[in-house]
Amino acid sequence: MSAKDIIINRDVENDILSAIKSGYERKKTRNILVNSDLTLRIDLANNQIVGIIIEDFSEFLPDLKNQPDYILMEHFDMIINLLNASCIAMSRA
Repeated sequence: MSAKDIIINRDVENDILSAIKSGYERKKTRNILVNSDLTLRIDLANNQIVGIIIEDFSEFLPDLKNQPDYILMEHFDMIINLLNASCIAMSRA
Protein backbone atom coordinates (compact mmCIF):
# COMPACT_ATOMS: atom_id res chain seq x y z
CA MET A 1 0.00 0.00 0.00
CA SER A 2 1.01 3.58 -0.42
CA ALA A 3 0.38 6.67 1.62
CA LYS A 4 -2.54 7.44 -0.71
CA ASP A 5 -4.30 4.40 0.76
CA ILE A 6 -4.31 5.84 4.29
CA ILE A 7 -7.48 7.57 5.47
CA ILE A 8 -6.92 10.25 8.11
CA ASN A 9 -9.77 11.26 10.40
CA ARG A 10 -9.28 14.04 12.94
CA ASP A 11 -11.60 14.85 15.79
CA VAL A 12 -10.06 18.19 16.74
CA GLU A 13 -12.52 18.88 19.55
CA ASN A 14 -11.64 15.61 21.35
CA ASP A 15 -8.01 15.56 20.11
CA ILE A 16 -8.30 12.12 18.48
CA LEU A 17 -6.63 11.08 15.25
CA SER A 18 -7.20 7.86 13.38
CA ALA A 19 -5.16 6.61 10.45
CA ILE A 20 -6.66 3.58 8.73
CA LYS A 21 -5.66 1.77 5.55
CA SER A 22 -8.50 1.91 3.05
CA GLY A 23 -10.34 -1.20 1.93
CA TYR A 24 -10.91 -2.83 5.32
CA GLU A 25 -14.35 -3.57 6.71
CA ARG A 26 -14.74 -2.61 10.35
CA LYS A 27 -16.53 -5.89 11.16
CA LYS A 28 -13.49 -7.82 9.90
CA THR A 29 -11.08 -5.96 12.18
CA ARG A 30 -10.53 -5.77 15.91
CA ASN A 31 -9.23 -2.95 18.07
CA ILE A 32 -6.36 -3.77 20.42
CA LEU A 33 -5.83 -1.27 23.24
CA VAL A 34 -2.10 -0.67 23.72
CA ASN A 35 -2.48 1.99 26.42
CA SER A 36 -4.95 4.72 27.36
CA ASP A 37 -3.95 6.81 24.32
CA LEU A 38 -3.11 4.25 21.65
CA THR A 39 -5.29 1.66 19.92
CA LEU A 40 -4.27 -0.53 16.99
CA ARG A 41 -6.79 -1.88 14.49
CA ILE A 42 -5.96 -5.44 13.39
CA ASP A 43 -7.23 -7.24 10.28
CA LEU A 44 -8.53 -10.58 11.57
CA ALA A 45 -7.90 -12.39 8.27
CA ASN A 46 -4.14 -11.91 8.31
CA ASN A 47 -3.33 -10.42 11.74
CA GLN A 48 -1.90 -7.29 10.12
CA ILE A 49 -2.12 -3.85 11.67
CA VAL A 50 -4.33 -1.75 9.41
CA GLY A 51 -4.89 1.30 11.57
CA ILE A 52 -3.89 3.42 14.53
CA ILE A 53 -6.16 5.49 16.75
CA ILE A 54 -4.50 8.06 19.02
CA GLU A 55 -6.28 9.92 21.79
CA ASP A 56 -4.65 13.13 23.03
CA PHE A 57 -2.94 13.25 19.64
CA SER A 58 -1.46 16.73 20.13
CA GLU A 59 0.29 15.54 23.30
CA PHE A 60 1.16 12.05 22.01
CA LEU A 61 2.81 13.32 18.79
CA PRO A 62 3.16 17.10 19.20
CA ASP A 63 5.43 17.50 16.13
CA LEU A 64 2.66 16.14 13.89
CA LYS A 65 -0.36 17.93 15.36
CA ASN A 66 -0.38 20.80 12.85
CA GLN A 67 0.68 18.83 9.79
CA PRO A 68 -1.62 18.57 6.78
CA ASP A 69 -3.32 15.25 6.09
CA TYR A 70 -1.01 14.30 3.20
CA ILE A 71 2.01 14.50 5.54
CA LEU A 72 0.18 12.44 8.17
CA MET A 73 -0.72 9.89 5.49
CA GLU A 74 2.98 9.44 4.69
CA HIS A 75 3.98 9.16 8.35
CA PHE A 76 1.27 6.70 9.29
CA ASP A 77 1.79 4.56 6.21
CA MET A 78 5.42 4.21 7.31
CA ILE A 79 4.49 3.61 10.97
CA ILE A 80 1.94 0.90 10.12
CA ASN A 81 4.41 -0.82 7.80
CA LEU A 82 7.16 -0.70 10.46
CA LEU A 83 4.83 -2.10 13.12
CA ASN A 84 3.84 -4.98 10.83
CA ALA A 85 7.48 -5.69 9.95
CA SER A 86 8.37 -5.73 13.65
CA CYS A 87 5.56 -8.16 14.41
CA ILE A 88 6.73 -10.49 11.63
CA ALA A 89 10.31 -10.34 12.87
CA MET A 90 9.25 -11.06 16.46
CA SER A 91 7.12 -14.02 15.40
CA ARG A 92 10.11 -15.56 13.63
CA ALA A 93 12.45 -15.15 16.59
